[in-house]
Amino acid sequence: PSALVGSAPVDRQPPELQRVWLVRHGEVRNPEGLTYGRLPGFGLSARGHEQAQIAAAGLAKRLDGHEVRLVSSPLERAHQTAAHFADALGAALITDERLIEAGSMREGLPRRVAPAAYLARLLEPGAWQKREPAARVAARMRASIEEHIRTEPRSELVIVSHQLPIWLARAAFEHDVGSSRAGVRAGCA
Repeated sequence: PSALVGSAPVDRQPPELQRVWLVRHGEVRNPEGLTYGRLPGFGLSARGHEQAQIAAAGLAKRLDGHEVRLVSSPLERAHQTAAHFADALGAALITDERLIEAGSMREGLPRRVAPAAYLARLLEPGAWQKREPAARVAARMRASIEEHIRTEPRSELVIVSHQLPIWLARAAFEHDVGSSRAGVRAGCA
């Protein structure tokens, strides 16, 4: 509704808030049961493609008629998931390196406990430098999201990334950690 002030109408509608949708990639094809992290060659399984299609269709129904900015991690599994969203939403796919999986010294090791393999990795020179601190992951995720919000402030923002970076981004917004702008507030559901 509008109110009249003098003879000029003043819009009393609150500004529309931009929504950010954080999407984890679908199930990964991983027959060897490895911790894949940032390793190449880990795409979606058949079930992962199905998960992505179902999620994309559901979001497309919800966002019908809205402008969408779709941004993905460059890793194969996230990009494949995002491709399903691009098709369902009719959106162009943007790749952002800051949405990549967190760095880990466990990449390539079995997901199940394998003491010899883990000990050998721990003793490798530089193994500990592969770890990416949680604060750094949260900061790069938040910076990416805030940049994309500023770029297209009236669009729904759909981010396709990985489990740990998504959790850390959510925590950064919920607790206002690493905000590049004073007063930026976010709610997560």
